[in-house]
Amino acid sequence: MAEQSSVVCPTLTEEDEKSFTTMLKERGANGLYKYARGKLDSWLNVSLNVAVTGGSGKGKSSLINAMINLTGDDEGAAFSDVKEHPTHKNIVFWDLPGVGYNFKKKEYLDKMKLDEYDYFILVSSERFSENDCWLDYEIRKMDKRFFLVRTKVDNDIRAEKRSRKKQTRTPEEILAAIRSDCMETLHYYGFPDIPIYFVDNLSPNHYDFDLLSKQLIKDAQKRKREILLSIKGYAGQVISERKKALEKRIPKLSMASAVAGATSIPGVGLWVDNAILIKEVNFYKEQFGLTDDDIKETADILGLREEKLKEDLDMGIFLQNCTKKGIIALCRHFEVSATSAEIAKYAIPILGSIIKGAMSYKTTSYCLTTILEDIYNISVKVFEKLSSQMEEQL
Repeated sequence: MAEQSSVVCPTLTEEDEKSFTTMLKERGANGLYKYARGKLDSWLNVSLNVAVTGGSGKGKSSLINAMINLTGDDEGAAFSDVKEHPTHKNIVFWDLPGVGYNFKKKEYLDKMKLDEYDYFILVSSERFSENDCWLDYEIRKMDKRFFLVRTKVDNDIRAEKRSRKKQTRTPEEILAAIRSDCMETLHYYGFPDIPIYFVDNLSPNHYDFDLLSKQLIKDAQKRKREILLSIKGYAGQVISERKKALEKRIPKLSMASAVAGATSIPGVGLWVDNAILIKEVNFYKEQFGLTDDDIKETADILGLREEKLKEDLDMGIFLQNCTKKGIIALCRHFEVSATSAEIAKYAIPILGSIIKGAMSYKTTSYCLTTILEDIYNISVKVFEKLSSQMEEQL
């Protein structure tokens, strides 16, 4: 178990502290509790619309499925005839036709209602066309974010190996040649240097899939950023971004727990709201792909028994802490080890001299920070294992 003194817990922002103080004065502790929970889950009511456009057979539907960690056989997976594709409750991927297929340029903008989307992913399995570049230009005029994605790169690598028996280039050399060809086309149509993301939809742990996921999160509007955490998968370069976003939730959760403890809301034990803790820990596990089902799937991919994977990744403490019993043990550990002086250091102006509330705030913060750190470290190890296996298969 992590030592209490080594855990650095995130703190409330100045903006949240002011708004929480105002709410406490105006509506009392119960009003503050409801307000804190409402702010925490406000992202659940915001939708993010991502348009995926390109020609038929270019890999749009399979890219959508890869982004939400589904295969074509799973319930909820996208099919080529599905135009609106909701992932979870709030993310909607829209499978749009490419320009010049069913719609000409002059009618495409009106028919597709491009102003309704937050992001655009333009997909091609070959070089980008004049129509693709035209659409990129129109999207840019609308001040919308777009991404160029080149799919099916594994096909190019396999084709290279079949066609060249003696002088086969390395995968890196092939990708460099494809990128150069794509950039040449873009320059021809007057485009500056634009990032192109190489993906293979059947191998989302490889190539630029991680970079694409990271950029989606980085460029998201602030109020929608947490929604993008619902895009699952082991995106190595986005793991730390997920952790940062989840850390921002902890002070709000801790405040809700503190007010619950201070007002003796029924069902609260150990000066914390156990329901808040358990729900949030399960949310962490979902976001980092560490639910029981995810662990089993990862073990299958790696060709290992579940117990062997858990042993290799030293998951014992993590699995213990994520249980209801483990969460309670973490809370008790902090409460026993924390002194009055330590609690005073974390005094919360909003709660004034309510020691019970201050203790609840710090206990919740300590518990969630400890578990999030464990989950983050395990997810990094899982990604490294998966990446290592992918490299060996090339």
